[in-house]
Amino acid sequence: MAGTFSQAVITVFEGDILVHRGITATNEYTIPMENFRPWSPSDPFLYNLYIQTEDETVKSYFGMRKFSAGKDSKGMQRFMLNNRPLFFSGLLDQGYSVDGLMTYPSEEAMIYELRKVRQLGFNMLRKHIKQECRRWYYLCDLLGVLVMQDMPSGGGPYDFMTTAALPTIGFRTFRDDDYEKAGRADERSRKIFYEELDQMLDTLYNCTCIFSWVPFNEGWGQFDSVKVSEHIRSYDSTRLIDAASGWHDQGAGDFNSRHCYFRPFRMPKYDGRLTILSEFGGYNYLEYGHSEPVKVYGYKKYTDKLKLSKGILKAYERDVLDNIPKGLCGSIFTQLSDVEDECNGLFTADRRVVKVDERQMRRMNEKCIRGVR
Repeated sequence: MAGTFSQAVITVFEGDILVHRGITATNEYTIPMENFRPWSPSDPFLYNLYIQTEDETVKSYFGMRKFSAGKDSKGMQRFMLNNRPLFFSGLLDQGYSVDGLMTYPSEEAMIYELRKVRQLGFNMLRKHIKQECRRWYYLCDLLGVLVMQDMPSGGGPYDFMTTAALPTIGFRTFRDDDYEKAGRADERSRKIFYEELDQMLDTLYNCTCIFSWVPFNEGWGQFDSVKVSEHIRSYDSTRLIDAASGWHDQGAGDFNSRHCYFRPFRMPKYDGRLTILSEFGGYNYLEYGHSEPVKVYGYKKYTDKLKLSKGILKAYERDVLDNIPKGLCGSIFTQLSDVEDECNGLFTADRRVVKVDERQMRRMNEKCIRGVR
């Protein structure tokens, strides 16, 4: 509506209660919010906003929250939501659907999935290498799902040894200014990355649920992550940054972000940042008739669903619960649903079957979240 009105009336409601009304003749307006109700997964409260001009009325919403790092009651560095420590327990979410591949078939499908995630006790999702439609983020705002947002990967073919083989056996850190190995030798590719990154930040900036940006994952097309993190911070200082999820960490951002699939997770040496287990698990079980892989893929294979549940819970006890007192701030299990050959989801590809014992999974998540105060 910029430049098309002489004045606008700004109205804010807390439920049915009017909490503010004001008038502006400019494109900027500050709403005083002295005693506001903060947004959180346990209380995802959203204010209703109306902007009325001579020609139209726009209805919108907003949530009040703060993301930061700070000390818990024991002096341990933690992720903070609204100045209170919170352990985030989530799922890796690639956002594939059997009905529409990269597009959800309906809003009802999104609501069902997100509600089920909350019923299982998870309080966050890592939207992996994909940007969803704006409606999905609104539903996360509405239902209280924290979101860690990945930047889709790019560049040309990567060097297999440095991006895949060596990191899985412990060689996790290589410099990210070798553009050739990263598939970023073309200067135009690096320029396009920044352009598309800015477009994503512009589009999703106002989403209440997003608490962290993830520019790079496992070295895929990664380059100059320190500079990229500084670029993101200059644009958005209200959120945290996972500069290099998995490996090739250059010490930038707010997280020491580790992926661990083939061995028990061990806490790294504290470096002043928040330590998170940003991928683990990946346990494979095929529910016939609900996922249709060409070749079943996973990091540990099960043929019995009961044993799968026990294996997942054991992984949480060993890799997550045991490390929370040592400073682990969050965990992300791979993954939400089966995706093509990857039959390591808690949901089948069609979302009709939850493979894990739902009550036990919820109790485990509650135990993890209660472990931080």
